Order: sequence, then structure tokens, then C-alpha cells
Amino acid sequence: MNNDNSNISLTLSNEATYQGLPVQYQFKPLIIEYLNGIWDTIGCAVTHHHETYALRVDLNFPDGRRYDTNEVITKFFASLKSQIENNIYARRREGVRVHDCKLRYVWVREKNSSVNHHFHVLLFLNKQTYNTVGNINHDEGNMSARIRKAWASALGCSYDEAKKGVHFPKNRNYFLNYKLPTFRQEVAALIYRVSYMAKLYSKDFTDGKRNFGRSQN
Repeated sequence: MNNDNSNISLTLSNEATYQGLPVQYQFKPLIIEYLNGIWDTIGCAVTHHHETYALRVDLNFPDGRRYDTNEVITKFFASLKSQIENNIYARRREGVRVHDCKLRYVWVREKNSSVNHHFHVLLFLNKQTYNTVGNINHDEGNMSARIRKAWASALGCSYDEAKKGVHFPKNRNYFLNYKLPTFRQEVAALIYRVSYMAKLYSKDFTDGKRNFGRSQN
């Protein structure tokens, strides 16, 4: 871990709940500002798309290269957004009725013992447009392929090289529908899962780069 928090101003919590919902407090302390950002992004997502698909993915850098991490993550989301827009446009050109989909996201940057950092990412999509990452063994035509292509574009490397650094965890899919009575339970499950992203441990405050980011609306 490369973690010097002596000069940071963050609110830390050792509590077992956030907004009355359980969190993974075994990773305490958790950073309240990061939890607030996740919470606000969930709110934006479900307000716009009342049926929301939330997807967890991890992005790792290839060994042996150094990157401007914040520039890379910005490029990643720009590429993914462009691919989603192009896919919707192409489907509509084919006469398919497709709902709009505004991409929202949260990311955290971490570093343990490796040379490079890595990212934990939470994506929010319109469930009426995309409701699965697809077969992660396929390299075309689904969300997993788009995510890998976006990572390759951000890194400026080949798809095959970038693919090695994209990890889809087993418990990656969450579905939210604020019109259903189960909505709070759905949010509770997601908050518990991604509260791990708000842990102070393994955040790097030594290089002046951001460790947390989110879509703004």
C-alpha cells in the first residue's frame, strides 16, 4: 500500500451503516465523501432511468508501463459513452425500438504493491436498453466487449492487451427499480457491495491525483 493520508481532508467512518443501510465496515475506515458520491450517483441514475442496471468492473494496467491515471479513466468513459451512443443509433437505423441510455458511473483509484494503480468502477445503464454484460468470452456485440474496447482506447494499446486487464467479478450485476416495493432492498444490496470502494486502505494520496470520480448529473 502507498498511502500517506497526513495531508488529506476527508471524513472517515467506522460505523456499520450508511444512510441506515449496512456497509462492509470490516474495511473501515470508510470515506464518507466517497459514499456520498456513490449515493448521489445512484439517485441521479434511478431518477433518469427508473429501471437501472448497475455493473461492477475492475480495470488494471498492463505491466511495465506508466500512465497518467486520471487522463486514462477520462478517456475510458468517453470511449464507452461513444460506443453506447453508436450502438443505439445503429439499432434504430435497423428499425429496432431502443430506449435512450445515459451512462453514469463512479470510480475509485487504488494501489497496493504493484507499480501501477488499478480502478474499481461502477457503471449505471438504462435497464430497458442494457440488462447484461453479455458473454464475457465474446469480443464483439455486447457490453463486455465495449468495456474492453474502451479500456484499449484509453490505454492506446491493442484490444488483446487491454482485455487482460479487465475483470468482471462474479457478483457484478445489480438491478434497481424505484417503482417497486423492493427498491430499498435493491439499493441496500448495492450499497453493501460497493461500500468496499470507499475504504481508505489502498488509496494513494502521494501523487496529487484524484482517487475518486463520478458522473456529474
